[in-house]
Amino acid sequence: MGILAVHGGEDVNRSREITTDLLGAFNSDETRPVNADSALTDDPILYVNETRGEWGTVSEAETPIDMAFTVYNPNLEPYVVTEIGYDVTLNGIEMASGQTGEGYLIPSRSTETIEFTTALRNPRLDEWWVTHLDADVRGHQVSDLQIDFYAVIELPSGEAVTVPLDELTYEETIETDIFGEGDDVRDSGDAEPSDTDGDGTGDDGNTTDDDGNTTDDGDDTTDDGDDTTDDGSDGGILPV
Repeated sequence: MGILAVHGGEDVNRSREITTDLLGAFNSDETRPVNADSALTDDPILYVNETRGEWGTVSEAETPIDMAFTVYNPNLEPYVVTEIGYDVTLNGIEMASGQTGEGYLIPSRSTETIEFTTALRNPRLDEWWVTHLDADVRGHQVSDLQIDFYAVIELPSGEAVTVPLDELTYEETIETDIFGEGDDVRDSGDAEPSDTDGDGTGDDGNTTDDDGNTTDDGDDTTDDGDDTTDDGSDGGILPV
């Protein structure tokens, strides 16, 4: 919610509440494989069966997102996820970057839920807001949100591999109309061309000269019936 103050004889506060669903599509029950692409283990090394995200308690410094991954280990040996890392960008501006502070043991053929919190840095919102309004970046009042993840997984041998979680990459486009400009503000560059071809000829084939007179170049239809001429010309306006 933003407050716009207009100063005159008295202060007038106007507010508009903006509702978005940035995390709705992140909440998913789709099963996605995690492939290590390593000679040390067979793929898929794990499966992510569910992802969840919700907003945490906002402070002046940060906007947290509480996330949870439900992970399944299909192997005969236990695996340890020692770290989940993340990068959050808005229109290419880094809003958050970090990793979990604890590891999770995933027993053989068992499921474990990995929970962690990302924190958007609120001081970066000013920098992002400029790009959100700049039509040359993504379009006027348009932003692209992207969250990338990686995992550090300890194998039964004791060796660790870093695995990009490409299947979990989250992308969402944000469009707003905060100032009530409507769709026209985004379509202003796609305006229809003028009906005039530049030679004084319109779509109906009529030609207009420099004096403002119009000549009908199209085919006229003549009524074979008797025409009546009114000598008292009224400028072409028919009386009703």
